[in-house]
Amino acid sequence: MYWRIQQAARLAGLEPVTLVSDNIALAYKYAISRNPREIMESKLHKKRKDDVHHALLYDIGSTGATASLVRITVSTKTKGRKMSVVETVDVKAVAWTSVVGGRSFDRRLSALLAERYNALQAELGSSSFDVRDDPRAMATLLREAARAKEKLSANKELAVSVDGLPSNIAVRALFSLQL
Repeated sequence: MYWRIQQAARLAGLEPVTLVSDNIALAYKYAISRNPREIMESKLHKKRKDDVHHALLYDIGSTGATASLVRITVSTKTKGRKMSVVETVDVKAVAWTSVVGGRSFDRRLSALLAERYNALQAELGSSSFDVRDDPRAMATLLREAARAKEKLSANKELAVSVDGLPSNIAVRALFSLQL
């Protein structure tokens, strides 16, 4: 399959140097996104030559999830009066599962919204109707959960409001991404 990607790149007028897996690309992105100034200041403060940092990076796709354990080694090199930071990325382990994926995440978020709806309904003293028994309402909650998941991937906190449910009860929830 890799040769097809290389062939497509050549057809587009690009000359691929190498191809890397998603896990390595994610590890490099994480290492690059760290603030080098903070790293240098902490290294100067600790007066350590090398700093080793382990991170567990995950990627949840629609049908599965991948987790990568990476080791990032930060060292400083001095040339005259100029000091530079060198980061080395080493992928130690990779695991994949089809049990957890974006769709299962959507279903879990919609279940949380359904629980919130049922709690609001009981609080208001409405009938003992369970929203999980209404396919149309659950489809609405699943659609809104998928939207919330997409927006939450770019934000640390997201307020969700779902209208148009039975008994005209609007469900509101605040989801936050904790790292």
